[in-house]
Amino acid sequence: VNSAATFNFKIEKQDVISITIFNSIGQKIDSFEKISYSSGVHNIQWNTDLISSGIYFVIFNGTKYYANTKLLVIK
Repeated sequence: VNSAATFNFKIEKQDVISITIFNSIGQKIDSFEKISYSSGVHNIQWNTDLISSGIYFVIFNGTKYYANTKLLVIK
């Protein structure tokens, strides 16, 4: 069974965004390649097959955009 978490973000203007995922003690768990996103809402799917249940933090970082969100993974 493939496990995945889906999260989304909304940007007002086109930007190059990097997405990094950290565990609850601040260790970098995964990252997505920097990609240029157009304005609007974007959905990202993250494969959680190799991670444990727990709380993770997703950081979205661009030149004009910054956001973070908490993600709860339950297996």
